[in-house]
Amino acid sequence: MQAAMGNDTTWGHVKGILSGLSEWPAKTMADFSSGGGNGDAVLTMSRAARQVMTAIEAAFVALSGAKGAVSATDKWDDSLWGKAAGVFTASGSSAAIGAAKSIISDAMTAFTFLGGGLWTVFWFFAYGLPLIPFMIWVAAVVGWIVLSIEAIVAAPLWLISHAMPEGEGFAGMGARAGYALFFSLLFRPLLLILSLFVCMIVMSATGPLIGLLFRPFAESLRGISGNYGITGAVSLMIMLGTVIGLLTWKMFSMTTQIADRILRWIGQLIANLGDDNAQGLISEAYGSAQRSAGKFAESVNKAELMKPVSGKSNQVQEEATTQNIARRDAQNTQHMPEPVEKPNRINPSEV
Repeated sequence: MQAAMGNDTTWGHVKGILSGLSEWPAKTMADFSSGGGNGDAVLTMSRAARQVMTAIEAAFVALSGAKGAVSATDKWDDSLWGKAAGVFTASGSSAAIGAAKSIISDAMTAFTFLGGGLWTVFWFFAYGLPLIPFMIWVAAVVGWIVLSIEAIVAAPLWLISHAMPEGEGFAGMGARAGYALFFSLLFRPLLLILSLFVCMIVMSATGPLIGLLFRPFAESLRGISGNYGITGAVSLMIMLGTVIGLLTWKMFSMTTQIADRILRWIGQLIANLGDDNAQGLISEAYGSAQRSAGKFAESVNKAELMKPVSGKSNQVQEEATTQNIARRDAQNTQHMPEPVEKPNRINPSEV
């Protein structure tokens, strides 16, 4: 009976955890919309992910405790006192304990695979998302250090470029590029710091907007009972975390893009220390392929149009050649002298 009461208590804890989990998407989006976590989407998502991790850990501990309690009850049932009690209960307790042990063992196996995978995903949402701005900004700082080392190594070559007389004033074209890189090296740290604060402000203002846009989509997934269910809640949390992760990466990539684009106002192309603009490369490649395809189609159309023209011209040329040959033969026939008739020879026998 105590084992049964313990199992009921354990199931009550697990049921409470799962029922709370089904309502976390609504609470999280409400925090986004109301500016919870100071309107920071990353902070709000990280806090919700840590709560999900805590629920998974609590459910794992509860199932482990239930499995241990059933195993202890099974051992007590195999003892002398348990066998004596089984005589009076007609071994009913042994059957119940065996069924409970089988159910809890299967549930523990399934929860180990599913819960472990979900715990890993939400660990990234809890601790990986806040690390994205730091990684991007540190990568930009490391890029600036690399540019500084490059400037130290290339400084003698830059000085030599001033000695090349090109008739263009104090500095030629090679030296002007060095001045542009020098200004980039000088102003980039300040621009990186300013752009980081700008991205933080924009990200804080974007948090409530995410909640307002994502909430109607989430509300449309509610079932007839009015709640999300365990699968729907976990799926919504994963989708919301993915959206916030992509937004965070795109937003804080502006930390390097702002510095790169501001320095282009001096009229030179500066070394890009941020991530490459893949979308621009893809668009350029698509445009190049489209232009090549258009030129190829145009050349094919011209070739197809020239085929009948060339055929007709060849036919006309052949007809003209035939007419010229016939005309020349006729002229030759007219100017040929008439053949002279030979005199008939007289046969002496006829005379």
